[in-house]
Amino acid sequence: MASSTSTARYRPLRQLRTIMLLVFALVPAATVIADSRWMLIYHRQYGNQLNANNRTIENHCFNENGSKAAGVGVTNLSNSGWAIFGVTDYAGWNRLNPLDPNNCAYDIRIYDPSTPTDQSPNFNWQNTQPPWPEYYSYITWWMKVSDDSRVEARPQTPAYHYDLVDGLNQASGFGGSCIPTGWAEAPGANSDYRELPDGGWATYQAQTFVVPAGINRIVGASAFLTRSGDPPGPKFTYRATIRQGGPTGTQIGPATTSREVYSGEFKEVAVCWPLDGVPVTAGQTYALHLEATDGQGFNVYRTRDDNYPNGSLWHGGTHVSDHDMVAVVVGVGYDVVPPHITRSPALLTRSVVRKNNLPNDTFTIANGGGGTLTYTITDNVSWLSVDPAGGTSTSETDTISVLYSTAGLAIGSYSGTITINATGADNTPQTIVVNLSVTAPPFAPCDFDTDHDVDQEDFGVFQGCYSGPGADQTDETCAGARLDQDADVDGDDFTKFVGCMSGAGVAAVTTCAD
Repeated sequence: MASSTSTARYRPLRQLRTIMLLVFALVPAATVIADSRWMLIYHRQYGNQLNANNRTIENHCFNENGSKAAGVGVTNLSNSGWAIFGVTDYAGWNRLNPLDPNNCAYDIRIYDPSTPTDQSPNFNWQNTQPPWPEYYSYITWWMKVSDDSRVEARPQTPAYHYDLVDGLNQASGFGGSCIPTGWAEAPGANSDYRELPDGGWATYQAQTFVVPAGINRIVGASAFLTRSGDPPGPKFTYRATIRQGGPTGTQIGPATTSREVYSGEFKEVAVCWPLDGVPVTAGQTYALHLEATDGQGFNVYRTRDDNYPNGSLWHGGTHVSDHDMVAVVVGVGYDVVPPHITRSPALLTRSVVRKNNLPNDTFTIANGGGGTLTYTITDNVSWLSVDPAGGTSTSETDTISVLYSTAGLAIGSYSGTITINATGADNTPQTIVVNLSVTAPPFAPCDFDTDHDVDQEDFGVFQGCYSGPGADQTDETCAGARLDQDADVDGDDFTKFVGCMSGAGVAAVTTCAD
């Protein structure tokens, strides 16, 4: 759906820079979701032959499961706090139509406060080469991925591209009247000339292509399709598949369906697949196969020349070897092996004497799979904690400390769980169970001769340790006489000692002073 935003809102970057600091000051810091990101997986420039002498930018947004991302905001770097260019429609599509010739420079990024986003290069709308102005348009594809360490975006290396004069304008600064400084001109001012194939409609259209190095998944495609009739023309949707070897080869992965197409709109109509839905092999031949969902015929624009050396157009069953489809097939590099949590040990069984803190333990975490393992660690009991509470691993092993606070626990059995979560890992979450036994001490605290009774011999030691109220007893051999937990040995301690006395040869209760 075209944006209805007024032209006044489409200011060039040189104007927006003056309010940049104010915008950033008013916008609270975004909450970032770990590993989730809007990736720019494809962008390109095209000229008059494909934009009907307009300056437009087509933004396509979809999720890694292949669903179209509706309601996604589009903005630029200078206005990161709001969706200055509107939002995507039900098909994940957003089109900008700036009409002011002075509004010539934009960058594009996704407005999603919870998720980081890539930024497109600066786009220049107008090429003023004589004898008449020729206008560039642009297309961007954005994919929201849950684990960006597994996806390699290849924004300037599509799986198939028909356009020999494709290029990208970038500039280091802008002069007056949209004249860029530090300008790098694209290879051509116009996209390749296009025409409709001879022979009218066909029940399917296809383009063969060879997958380039670095791409092992097909995630999207777009084409210019049409049916005859007065504008806007009859509407229809198309179904797209990727076929092995050619248009009648084995289908790879699922079919996917476009939004409604009508002849008069004069724009690329996109489809997308799940990130791991269409696996392909670099160097092998495949075909983009298109058919109308109503089963009827349609046409597709083709290049006038044989632009692409590694494939050609099929107009239904007719092989058109010297032309190519005006279409793009988008691919990414995808790490087939997901991250995998490897932790050791999985169980800690420990015992501690009442009123003591258990010494620290350790366990290890490593990535046993591909990509980067990004993990967080939590626990569910108050008497243990971990340090650090998160990290990353590609192949290295990380050592994590387990810290205990057990001195306040009563005698008995306890169990706690340490949980490791890692978004994108194929076995998340993983746990480490900690079983703890708090035991009674083997001797009463005032059993100075450790013969298991508290008798007259022990009283003699206690009497020697007596310091009186408020007088600290610092002799560590008298620790067993400080029975009421303060620093002196006085009448309060004597009362507890009397309660511990068992007599010679009679076992004392080891928790008698608790």
